[in-house]
Amino acid sequence: MKVKRLAPVYYASMTMMILHSPLVEAQQEASVMNLDEMIVTTSGRSETLNKVTTTIQVISEDKIRRSSARSVTDLLAENAVGFFSEWTPAQTSINIRGGATDGQGRDFRSQTLVLVNGRRAGTANISKLSLGDVSRIEIIRGPASVAYGSQAMGGVINIITRNGSNTTGSSINLSGGSWSLKQGHAHTAYQGENADFYFGLGASERDDYDSGRGSKETMHNTAWERRSALVAAGLDVNDFHRFDLTLRTDGIYNAGFRGSSWSPEGDEDRKNHSIDFIYDGQNPTGDLAWNAHAYIVRDVDHFNWENRTFLKLDNERVLDIYGLRLLTEWNATQTTEVRIGADLEYSELRNDRLNTLRSNGQTVRAAPYDNDQDERVGALWGEVIQTVFNDRLTLRAGGRYTDGKTTLQPTKGLDLIKSSENYEEFTHSFGAAYRLTDQVKLRTGYATGFRAPTATELAADFETFGGSQIIGNPNLDNETNQQLEVGLSFSNNWLFSDIAVFDNRISDRITSRPTADGRSTYENNADEIELKGIDLQLEANLSSLLQTDMNWRVFANGSYHFHMRDKGTPDTLNTDRIQRIYKYQAGIGTVVSQNKWELNLTGILRGPVWYDTEERLLSPLAESSRDYVHKKSAFWVWNLRGSYQLSNNLQLFAGINNLLDKNEHPLFIALNKTPYISDPAFSSGGRGNSMPGRELYAGLKLDF
Repeated sequence: MKVKRLAPVYYASMTMMILHSPLVEAQQEASVMNLDEMIVTTSGRSETLNKVTTTIQVISEDKIRRSSARSVTDLLAENAVGFFSEWTPAQTSINIRGGATDGQGRDFRSQTLVLVNGRRAGTANISKLSLGDVSRIEIIRGPASVAYGSQAMGGVINIITRNGSNTTGSSINLSGGSWSLKQGHAHTAYQGENADFYFGLGASERDDYDSGRGSKETMHNTAWERRSALVAAGLDVNDFHRFDLTLRTDGIYNAGFRGSSWSPEGDEDRKNHSIDFIYDGQNPTGDLAWNAHAYIVRDVDHFNWENRTFLKLDNERVLDIYGLRLLTEWNATQTTEVRIGADLEYSELRNDRLNTLRSNGQTVRAAPYDNDQDERVGALWGEVIQTVFNDRLTLRAGGRYTDGKTTLQPTKGLDLIKSSENYEEFTHSFGAAYRLTDQVKLRTGYATGFRAPTATELAADFETFGGSQIIGNPNLDNETNQQLEVGLSFSNNWLFSDIAVFDNRISDRITSRPTADGRSTYENNADEIELKGIDLQLEANLSSLLQTDMNWRVFANGSYHFHMRDKGTPDTLNTDRIQRIYKYQAGIGTVVSQNKWELNLTGILRGPVWYDTEERLLSPLAESSRDYVHKKSAFWVWNLRGSYQLSNNLQLFAGINNLLDKNEHPLFIALNKTPYISDPAFSSGGRGNSMPGRELYAGLKLDF
C-alpha cells in the first residue's frame, strides 16, 4: 500500500499519469470531464468533483497542448476565466467575481489569489508565468475554501507544474512566426520504482508587433523575452513516506512598457523563483495521513520606465516569502473526514528607487507607491466532510482563524518611522452537494473571505510626481466579502456541463479619498460591491454521440453578470457599474481530428467593460471629462491551429492567432489606429495601445 500523499502537486500528478497511461489513452481521447474527476485545489488534497460544493474550472494538459497561448494570461483568457487587463506583455490584472488583483501584480494588494502547487505564488501578475512546465490549472470561483487566507476573495488560481509522476519520456518543441517569434521548450522525465525526476527548460522571444486592421504603424516597445527552468525530484522512502523537491525559475525580460502615456522606450523585467520541499506520510491502516510543505519564493519586478513628459523611473521591487503549510487528514469513520491545517508565513518587501522628474531633474518618490514592509501571518483551519444517504449527499463545514502583523520598514527616499499593525480575521464556509443521479449533481455553498491592509495603506506618507500628498490610515479594517452560490452539474460518456448562479458582495473596500487639507488618505468604503451572475461550462465529445470515426469535440465557458453595482461610486461619475469586469464573456472552440491530423478553432468573446481610464484622451472628442467612465464594446477574437503527425515521434504544427486581424484591446480606450483619440500633449511618443494583429506561426515537436 503506497503512501496516501496530501500534496496538491502529487494528486494532480497521479491523475495525469493515469490519464496518459497506454491502457487508457485511447479511452481518454473519447471521454470528457466527469463527476469523478480528481480535484486538489479546494482543500489541498485529492477529492472527486462530485463532493465539491463550489464552482471549479479545470484547464487540463490536453487543453494546454492544443493552445497557442504565449503565457498563462493567454490561456486563461481563452477559457473565459475572468477579466484580464493585459496592460503590457509582462503585466496583467485579473477580476474574478468582482475580486480584482492589483494592476502591477502585487499579490499583497490583490483580492484574487494565485498559487503555484498549492502555495502562494508571490505574484498576481500571471503574464510573467510561462506555460512550458505547466501540467494543469484549477480555478475556484469565489471565496469558497477555508484552506487559503487573505486575498482569496474573488477566487483561487492554482497552477500545477510538471514533475516525474505526471510526465513521461522526453520532448523538444521548437517554433517560429510573425514578428521574429522564436520559441523553444525541452523536457525529460524519469520514473523508477521508488523515484521520479523531471527537468524542463524553455526560452522564447518576439519583436515589436503590428496591430490589426486600421493601424498605421508598428506598436513600438511591445517586444519581450521569456526564460524558464524547472527541476522536480520525488522519492518514495517506503509505502508510507515520500519526499518531493521542486526548484523553478520563470520570468519575462526586456518587455516593453507603453503604459497610459504610450511610451516607446520603457521596459521591465519580471521574475518569479521558488523552492518547494514536500513530505507526505500516513499510518499503516491509511486512516490518518499528513503533509508538510515548506517553500521559499522570491518575486522580482524591475521597472525601467520612460515618460517623456514627467519622469524617468528605475525601481526594483523584491518580495521574499518563507512559508510552511501543515495538513492532517483523519478518516474518523467510513463517512466522516476531518482535515486540520496550519499555515505559517513570513515575507519581506523591499524597493530600490531612482526617480527623476524630467521637468527639473529633481529626484522624488513616484509610482509605484510601495512602502517597504515585513509581514508575518499564522493561521489555523479545519474542515469536516460528512457523507450520508449512501454517499449521495456530501455536507461540508469549515472555518479559518488568521492572525497577522504588518510592519512598516524605513523606506528609501522617505523619512518614515518603523511602525506595526496587527490584524485578525475568521472566515468560514458551508456547503452541500447532492448526487441526484449518477449523472446529475446539485450543490450549494456559502463562504466568506478577506484581504488585510498593506503597510502603504496603513502608514503611507509620500508625495506623488504630480505633487499630491498621500497619507496612510492606521485604523483601517480588513476588506471582507461573502458569497452564496447554487450550481448544477451533468455528465455522461459524451457531455459535461455545469451551471452556477452566484451572489458575491465585497465590503469595507480600501479606497483613497481627499482630506480637508488637500491631501489624500485611505479609508474603508462603507458601501458594497454587488455582483450577481451565472457561470457556464460545457464540454462535449460529439464523435461519441454521433458514433463516427472522426474525433469531434466542442467546449464552451462563459459568464453573464446580470447585476453589477458599485454602491460606493461617487455621484459625480456617469455610472455605478463595477469597473474592470466584463458584463459577459465566453470562450468557445472545437477540435476535429482523424488519424494523423488535427484542427482546432477557438473563439474568445471579450465582453463589455467599464473603465475610468488613466489615459489622456482628446476632449470632448473622446471623453467629456477626466472623471468619465468609458464603456468598451464587446468583440470576438478567433484563433486557428492545426497539426500533422509526420511520424510516430515527430509532429508538425502551425496556426494563426487573431485570424480576422482585429484591432482592439481588452482595456485601453485609445487604439493604435486612425483617427487617433489620444491627446498628443500627454504622449511619450505613441498614440494608443492595441493587441497584436494577425499572427502566423509554425513548429515541430519531437518526442523520444
